[in-house]
Amino acid sequence: MLQLQQLHPLPLGKFNLSVEDVLPDLLSVDPNKRMTAQEFRESTFFQDPKLHTLLFIEHIYDKDMTKKAAFFRQLHTTLDDFSDKVLIEKFLPVIMNVLLKEAKLRIFLIPSLAIIVDKMPTVQYEEQVWPHLRLLFTQLEHAKELIGVSAVDVAKMYDIDLIVLTLTHLPIFLKHGQNKASIRKGTLSLVVDGLDCSFPTVSDTAIKILHDVIDSVDYDTIRNNILPRVCSMSLGTPRADGTPTPEYLQINALTSLCRLVQEKVSYSPHTRGIVSFSVGREVSLTMGFL
Repeated sequence: MLQLQQLHPLPLGKFNLSVEDVLPDLLSVDPNKRMTAQEFRESTFFQDPKLHTLLFIEHIYDKDMTKKAAFFRQLHTTLDDFSDKVLIEKFLPVIMNVLLKEAKLRIFLIPSLAIIVDKMPTVQYEEQVWPHLRLLFTQLEHAKELIGVSAVDVAKMYDIDLIVLTLTHLPIFLKHGQNKASIRKGTLSLVVDGLDCSFPTVSDTAIKILHDVIDSVDYDTIRNNILPRVCSMSLGTPRADGTPTPEYLQINALTSLCRLVQEKVSYSPHTRGIVSFSVGREVSLTMGFL
């Protein structure tokens, strides 16, 4: 190995140690002892998980849907093994392309995309990711139509799962664009639409991420768009389709409301709030604004 590095100073330290196991056989001057191509492919070098992942991503468009789904489903668990440069240059272009062209795989891509976005410079996110991600956010517009039948409609349930997953990772997507008005408006509209959605799972997810995104929300949006919706849910107001608000959603909405009032909506000349609890299950909530 030392002689090899002296003849040709390759950065061998960047390779997995398993390469040292096969190099002597690959470079043997005796043809009878030299490793064949087939033996090389079956060696420990190609069993390295990182190399396997890189090879798969490079040939992703040759794979069938089942193999791609299995690969992307677990991809987010391996990304921490790669450098930021590899993630942005090798993985991101493939993920964005598949995200736009193969709708059935989107739900598997969001966790990996969030990990990469969290490592990206803000300017790069604004240029390379946000324009395409914004198209994905329009999925929520269809969620308002998923009433009743959505529970048994597989295609529509798929939309619900995708929306929930996107909302869950929304704080990361918003963090890199909170200084740009168009990005802030686009991501926050997803939260508002989530609160309005007739499907409780979506509304509950929107409620749970409020505290993580509220710092990017201006006062008027909190007062006019966020608080009235959260108050309505905490009081158990019937959903848009006439069905009652689930108790767990009322509780989560009330918890979120208390945090908003205590931490984000200051008691100032501009706003005052009174939250009072009656004995038993009923909650009496009065919010007043000057």
